[in-house]
Amino acid sequence: MRFALLLIAIWSTVQTSNTVAGTADSSSLDSITLANGSIIHGTVSNIKNGKVHINTDFAGTVQIDAKKIVEMSTHDPVVVKLSNGTVLENVLIELVDEKPVLHTVGTQAEAAVALTDIVAINPEPWQIGEGYKHEGGASLALVQQRGNSDTDQLDYRIEAKWTGEDDRFAVTAEGELDESEGMKNAENWLVSGKYDRFMGGTTYLGVNSSLKQDIFADLDMRFYLGPYFGRQF
Repeated sequence: MRFALLLIAIWSTVQTSNTVAGTADSSSLDSITLANGSIIHGTVSNIKNGKVHINTDFAGTVQIDAKKIVEMSTHDPVVVKLSNGTVLENVLIELVDEKPVLHTVGTQAEAAVALTDIVAINPEPWQIGEGYKHEGGASLALVQQRGNSDTDQLDYRIEAKWTGEDDRFAVTAEGELDESEGMKNAENWLVSGKYDRFMGGTTYLGVNSSLKQDIFADLDMRFYLGPYFGRQF
């Protein structure tokens, strides 16, 4: 009997410790309450396109429609960028009864905004007008075949893109050089460039240009330059 009571006491202690640990862990995390009553604990990593991104231990990064959130609170201060371009630093996000408020830590300053007005949390420097985000790549393919016929094929491509808060540049260069039995049968290259100017929201205006040469297509040189209108989806 005493042994059974001892086991029950140990089990109760373990359960109590686990509960306290779970509570302590939850208290140090961000929390989101949905309209259906579900509560999600994790770290809010971003808010964009009307979706709140929260990193969780049980399901990785989860995207939640902002319209389904009735309560939300962040534990650690973040930098927030709003749709009008305003950047607020060192703030906590608090959403109670569907009324979001940004609290600036260490001050009495508060700002009431909609979750859909937040376009980024802890934005990268290029997202707040400081420099550009650079992306690019290069590829080179050389194929040689020897046997009844000898063929050589060389293909290459280089591309680079710079994206800023207000605009974007892109450059691409590619070409081909082929030979068969020591005779050229393909020689061409193309260089193109684009410039986009964001107009706010998802629309932008751009200018596109290219320069192309293809010897075996009897194309000595072709150049074009023209404007366009675009929308991001």
